[in-house]
Amino acid sequence: MMDRQLSRHLQIVAARVRSYRIWSGVAIALLAVAALLGLTYLVSSSYGVAVEGAVPFALLLALFGSLIAFAAGARSGRNVRRLAHQIETRFPQLDSTLLTAIEQNPTAKVAGLGYLQRSVVNLALDHARTHDWRQVVSPAQMGLARLLAFCGFALLATAALALHFRNTDLLAKRPDAELQFGDVVLSGAAYQAEIEPGDAEVERGSSLLVLARFKDRLPPEATLLYSNESGEEHTAKMSQSLDDPLFGGRIAAVNESVNYRVAFGDQISDEYQVTVFEYPELLRADAKLVFPSYTGQEEKLVQDTRRVSAVEGTKLTFFCHVNKPLASATLVETTQEGEETVDLVADDDNPLTYVATIKMERSRQLTLRLTDDAGRTDQHPAEFRIVMIANQPPDIKLAQPTRDIEVSPIEEVDLVASAWDDFGLKRVGISYSIPDELDREVSLGEEFPTKERIQAEHLLAFEELEAEPDQLLAWHFWAEDIGPDGEIRRTSSDLFFAEVRPFEEIFRQGEQPADGSQQQQQQQQGGQNAEQAEELAELQKQIINATWKLIRRETRSQPTSQFAPDIQLLVESQQAALAQAAELEQDLQDPQSIEHLQRVKQAMQQAISTLEASAAGPSIPEFQPALGFEQAAYQNLLRLRAREHEVVESNQSQQQSSQSSQSQNSRSQQQLQQLQLREDENRYADEQQAQTEQQQEAREDRQVLNRLRELAQRQNDLNERIKEQQGALEAAETEQERAEAERQLKRLREEQEEILRDTEELQQRMEEPENQERMAEQRQQLEEARENIRQSAEALQEQMVTQAASAGTRAQSDLNDLQNEFQERSASQFEEQVRQMRNEAQELVQKEQELAEQLQRLQSGDGGDENSLRDAGDREQTQAEIAEQRQRLERLMDQMRETIEEAEASQPLLAETLYESIRNTRRADPEQALEAAESSLRRGFVEDAVRQESQARPSVDQLAEGIEQAADQILGNETETLRRALGELQQLNEDLEGELARAEGRDPNPQQQPGQQPGQQPGQQPGQQPGQQPGQQPGQQGGQHGGGQADIAGGLQQFLEGGGFQPTSPFGGDDFVDWSDRLRDVEEIVDDPELRAEAARIREAAREIRREIRGTSAEPQWDIIQRKVAKPLSNLQNRVAEELLKRTSDDARTPIDKDPVPAQYENAVRRYYERLGSSE
Repeated sequence: MMDRQLSRHLQIVAARVRSYRIWSGVAIALLAVAALLGLTYLVSSSYGVAVEGAVPFALLLALFGSLIAFAAGARSGRNVRRLAHQIETRFPQLDSTLLTAIEQNPTAKVAGLGYLQRSVVNLALDHARTHDWRQVVSPAQMGLARLLAFCGFALLATAALALHFRNTDLLAKRPDAELQFGDVVLSGAAYQAEIEPGDAEVERGSSLLVLARFKDRLPPEATLLYSNESGEEHTAKMSQSLDDPLFGGRIAAVNESVNYRVAFGDQISDEYQVTVFEYPELLRADAKLVFPSYTGQEEKLVQDTRRVSAVEGTKLTFFCHVNKPLASATLVETTQEGEETVDLVADDDNPLTYVATIKMERSRQLTLRLTDDAGRTDQHPAEFRIVMIANQPPDIKLAQPTRDIEVSPIEEVDLVASAWDDFGLKRVGISYSIPDELDREVSLGEEFPTKERIQAEHLLAFEELEAEPDQLLAWHFWAEDIGPDGEIRRTSSDLFFAEVRPFEEIFRQGEQPADGSQQQQQQQQGGQNAEQAEELAELQKQIINATWKLIRRETRSQPTSQFAPDIQLLVESQQAALAQAAELEQDLQDPQSIEHLQRVKQAMQQAISTLEASAAGPSIPEFQPALGFEQAAYQNLLRLRAREHEVVESNQSQQQSSQSSQSQNSRSQQQLQQLQLREDENRYADEQQAQTEQQQEAREDRQVLNRLRELAQRQNDLNERIKEQQGALEAAETEQERAEAERQLKRLREEQEEILRDTEELQQRMEEPENQERMAEQRQQLEEARENIRQSAEALQEQMVTQAASAGTRAQSDLNDLQNEFQERSASQFEEQVRQMRNEAQELVQKEQELAEQLQRLQSGDGGDENSLRDAGDREQTQAEIAEQRQRLERLMDQMRETIEEAEASQPLLAETLYESIRNTRRADPEQALEAAESSLRRGFVEDAVRQESQARPSVDQLAEGIEQAADQILGNETETLRRALGELQQLNEDLEGELARAEGRDPNPQQQPGQQPGQQPGQQPGQQPGQQPGQQPGQQGGQHGGGQADIAGGLQQFLEGGGFQPTSPFGGDDFVDWSDRLRDVEEIVDDPELRAEAARIREAAREIRREIRGTSAEPQWDIIQRKVAKPLSNLQNRVAEELLKRTSDDARTPIDKDPVPAQYENAVRRYYERLGSSE
C-alpha cells in the first residue's frame, strides 16, 4: 500500500489534471459544433437553401459532446503510475524518485516500510513540500482551457442565432413548389448539358479540363465554380469552342480534392467531385556512411545524393524520404545472373522514410522501385550508383636506383624510395638478401601521417656486408598499412638486383691470332658459351621477376583462381631454362665453370620441385621458398662470366666478323666502360614511364577542368533564370500566373538537381585511386560547392527563391574558384592564352596578306585617274585597315609580354621562346613600318606604302612562327594533335556505328569507316603504311622477335599482361561516361574554335538523349541518335580529316568551302560523284 501522505499529494494533482481535461474537452466539443453551424450558414447563404432542423440538432450535439468530455475527463488521473510519470517529466530533478516511491510496499518482517523504502518515500515527500506538483498543469494552461470553453459557448450561441434567423428568412421567401438544387430554372428555356469528366481522379498537381457539351443550343456564357476541401470558392470563366458546341474551363493545378459545377444561363449543373492521387516519388535520399575503424574517419551524412563513394567495408545506410506511405520499397541490382534486391523498411520514427543498409563490398548500380497500396509505381525510378573505393595497398615509387646495378665489394649505394597510402602507413622498410649468405630486414620508420607521401632512404654498404665478387644481392622496399580485414598488410616494391663484380678486372690488348688458328677457334667457342650464359641468365631473371610478381599478388590466405595456371607457367619456364643449362654444360671445358653450372642445375631442380609441390596443394607457403632457389641459380650463372677480357685490335678479317662478335662482347664492353668512366644511367624506360604517367594525369586534369568549366557555366545560367523567376513570382497576381511561376520553379529545381548529380559524378572521379593523392584538397572544395548546390535545390523545392539564388551564387563562386585554382596548378595553365595568341597571330598573317593584295591593286591602278572617287574610297578603306592591323599587332605584343611575366617561373621555356620572338620582332619594328605605310597612303604615295608594307610582312610572319613554336611546347604540334583527334573520332564513330548496327540488325563492321580516305585501311592513321602497326618503324616486320627465348618470354609476358574485348554501347549500355570522356578529350585537344564548339554541341546533344533515356527507362530512339549525334560526329570527323590533309599534303586537293555538305543535298552530291567516277 502506498504511503498516505504521498497518496494525498498525488490526489491533489489528479484532481487538477481531471479539471483541465474536462474544460479542454468541453471547449473542443463546443468549438467543433460552432464551426459546423458556421459552415452550414455559409452553404445556406451561398445556395439560398434553408437547412431546417440544423439548430436543434447542433445544440443536442454540443450537449452530447460536452457530456462525453466530462465523463472522459472525470475518469482521467486514476493511473497513479502515469500521473507520477507526468510529475517526473515536469520535475526532472526527481530522477525517478517518485516512480520508485509509489512502488514501495510494507514488508511483513518490519510491519511497515523498511529503512531504504522510507528514505525513498521521504525524498518524494520533501520534494512535494518544496515544489507545487500541481504545476503539471500550469495556471496558464488551465486558464486557456476555460477561456476556450467560454469562447466556444459564445460562438455556438452566435452561430445558432444567425442560422435560425437565416432559415426563417429563406423559408418566408420560398415558393410553394419544392425545387431541387440540380434542376432549378428561374426564367427562360432550359439547356441540356453534359459535363465532362464528371467525377474523376487526377494526379496531384496536374491541371483539370472541364467541358460542358450542349445538345440543342449554346448559352451566352458558362462559368466553372469549384471549391476545395476548406470550402474556399473559386470561379473561372469558360471559353467557347469555335468548332464544337461546348464550353471549356481549366483548373490550373489540383492539389487537393475539389467539388465543381458549371453555371450557364439560369441553370447550375450537378456537383461533381474530383479526388487526387499521387504516384510514389522519392523526395530525397540521404546516405549515412560508417567507415571501417582502420580509416580513422568519423561517420558522415551525405544529404540528397544519388552517388556514393566510400572505401570497401563501409556500412552504407540509405534514408529514402518519400511522398506517401508505401506497400513496398526495393533497391534492385540487375546482373548477368538476374536481379538482386534489397528491401527497404519504414523508419519507426518517420513512416515516410524508408531505410536500407548495405555493406560496401563492390561497386553497384541500383534502381529504387516504389509501390503504393493501390499498386501504383513511381514514374521515374531513381538510380543510385555506389562506387566502392578499394583499400589500396601502399604506393611505392623508387627514386634511385631504378634498375639493376653492378657494384664493387667496397661500394656504397644510396637507396631512395617514396611511399604513400590512402589511410596512413604503419611501417616502411627495406629487405635485402644474398643467397645462402644474408637475409636482412630493416625498418625505416613507423606511424606516418595519413595521405602524405613520405621518403625513405637507406645506405647499402657492401663492405660492411662482406660481399664477395660474383655474389647477387636482391633488394626491395616494403610498406605496411591496414588491409580491408583490419590486419597489417605488407606491400613490396619491384625486386632489384645488385651484381657484385670483381674489384679489379684486367683489360689488355692481345696479339692478333693468325687466321684459322686454334686460339681463334677457342676464343670463338668461349664467346658462344658466354653468349649462351648471358641468355640463360636473362631468362632466369625473368623467371625471378615473374615469381616475385606472383608473391606480391598472393597476399591472402587462400590462393586466387589464377594461382595454379601461373605456377604451371613458371614450372614450364624453369624446365626450359634447365634444358638450356644442360645444353650449355656439353660445351663447357673449364672445370670451375662446369662446377658452377652444376650448382645452377641443382638450384633449378629445387625450384621446380618447390613449384610443383605448391601447385599440387595449392599452397602459398610452399611456393615462396622457390624464389630463393631461383636467386641461387641466377647467382651461380653470374659466376660463369670470364675473369679476363681481351680486347683484340681488329684487322680486316675481324672487321668482316665484327657484326657477330659485337653481341658476344657487349657485356665486356659494358664492364670496360664501368672501369674507364662512371656509367651513364639509362633513363629511357624511366622517362617513358614518367611521360606516360604525365599524359594520364594531364588527361584527368583536362577531364576535371572541362567538367568544372561546364558546371560553372550551367550554374551561372541557372542563377540568372532563378533571379528572373523570382521577379515573375512576386509579380504574379492571378492564380494562373502563380501556377505557371510554380511550374517554372519546378523545372529550375530539376535542372539544379541535375547539376547536383553531375557534381557528384565529378566527385567520384576525383576520388578514384589515380586521383586521390593529387586532388585531395580540390575534393574538399568541391564538397563545399556541392553543399551549396544542394541547398539551392532544397530552397527551390520549398519555393524560397531568394535563398535559392543566394545558395546558387555561392555554388557558382566556389566552382569558379575551384576552376581557376585547378587550372593554375594543372599543366593547362597557359593553354588558353597560347591558343588565343596563335589564333590571333594566324589572323594577323592573313590580314597582312590581304593588305598586300589591296596595295598591289591600288598600285596597278595608279596610272589611271588619280582623282577618281573610287580610288579615294579604296585608299581610305585600306588606310583604315592598316591602322587596325597596327593596333592588332600592338595588342598581340602586349599579350605576349603579360604571358612572359606569368610564365617566367613555372614555364621558363615558354617565356624564353616568346621573349626571343618579341626581341626579333622589335629589331625589324613592323609597327613603325605599318605606321609609315599608313602615312604614305594618306598622302597618296601608294608605291612607298607598298614598300613599307613589304618590310613589315616578313616580321609579322616571323612573329607568327615564334608563337607557333611556343604553342608547340604547350599544346603540342598541331598536326599531331589533329592526328590524335582524328584517331579518337574514328574510334568514337566505330563504337557508335557498331551500336546502331547491332540495334538495327546490320553488320557492325562496315567496309569503310566514316571519314576514311580513299585507299586507307580501316583504322589506319593518316600517314601510316598499310599493315604497319602503331608505333612500328617502317620496314619492320610485324611479329619479328629476337631469337632464342622468344616463346618462353612470350609466355611470361602473357602472364604479366592480359585483355579482352566487349562491344561498346554508349546509349544502350553502361559505356556512355567513357564514350563522353573521349569526346571531351577531342574537345580539349583541338585548337580550332569551330571544331571545339561542334564537339561540345555533339556531346551536349548526346548527354540530353542519354538523360532522357535514363529518365524514362525507355529504349533509345535510334533515329534521333542517328540524326543528332551520329551524323554530326561523322561530319566532324570529316572536317578534322580535311584539316589534317591540308597540313600533311602540300598538293592535296581540298574543298574551297570547308563546311560540310548540307543534309538535304547529301544524296544528290553523292550520286553526282558516283556518276562522275563511273564516267557516265
